[in-house]
Amino acid sequence: MQPDTSASPPLLAPWRLKLVRCIFGVVGLGLGIVLVCAGFYHQRAKHEKVAAWVKTPCRILTWSVDISRSAFGDRVQPTMTYQYDFDGKTHTSSNYDEATDWIVDLRDFEEEGDAARRGPAFCYVNPANPREASFRAARLWFPYSLIGGGGLLALGGFIFLVRTFLPSRRLRGLSAPERQRLFFRRLLASAGVGLMALGVHLMNEQHLVDAIEGVLMRSQLIQVPARVEATGITEERGSGRRSHMTYHRVHLVYSYEQAGRRWFSNRWYFDAPKVDGGSKAEAQALVRAHPVGRELTAWIHPQKPWLATLETGFQWHHVWLLLPLSVLLASFWMVWAGLRRPGTEGT
Repeated sequence: MQPDTSASPPLLAPWRLKLVRCIFGVVGLGLGIVLVCAGFYHQRAKHEKVAAWVKTPCRILTWSVDISRSAFGDRVQPTMTYQYDFDGKTHTSSNYDEATDWIVDLRDFEEEGDAARRGPAFCYVNPANPREASFRAARLWFPYSLIGGGGLLALGGFIFLVRTFLPSRRLRGLSAPERQRLFFRRLLASAGVGLMALGVHLMNEQHLVDAIEGVLMRSQLIQVPARVEATGITEERGSGRRSHMTYHRVHLVYSYEQAGRRWFSNRWYFDAPKVDGGSKAEAQALVRAHPVGRELTAWIHPQKPWLATLETGFQWHHVWLLLPLSVLLASFWMVWAGLRRPGTEGT
């Protein structure tokens, strides 16, 4: 018995459906090629250069934060020096990361320094020029993940584009409305995967993991006296409909004593290294209220002194943490709705 499909007209004309499929295939192919090029040309050569260097034990001489004053504001620069032996000679270097020029967060820098001082510590030495070394290792996963992810996306877009004109055999027995519903289900699942990637990106942008960690260990934090070491204001332009707006971010670096040494932190909140100052006048007033040398009270973890914050209570910016969670939940639903079988709508 043939199903009656006369009451269900096609959702899109066949040529329009092919046009939509072509657009998505070309977009996927283009984005994949862009990611492959970004991974191939962006710092890949530097990572491969450091990957060929020799891993050598080293001794940490200094690990601190330098703060310089100027007419343009305070400049905070993490610094370190280490010593290593290579080919019977002793060398000293202060090169932290040869592979990238990324700005390291003070919390990560202090955590890495604590582990390096406890030992064992290693650096990576250029065998052709032993005076050239890098404390951090090569991280080839970054360019290779871009190349691999972009290659998969480009391959998927190419296959999607080809199958637009060469439909599979399993589709030949389906009516036009059934084919279109199957196409939109697949499109929904693909969009869910993309939305999932966006949710992970928003999690990193909103420091969701740090916020959850701060809530879980709030009862373990202790109070210690701290001192303001540097302040600053940065301006960020809005995007989209808010491109005419300017956001003023207040940055503050403070130091405190714990476990026999001085630590540095830039976390105003446990999950955020900066605070919104509102207008420029409000941001300047907030900076004037925290001059260099002012005594503060910081909350730190006694066993992990690099974990520090000035505020431990609930903040309104924590409401934005619902955004990445909502995006992730929506992406899971989209993938599930797109992959479920047509006969399970009512289950």
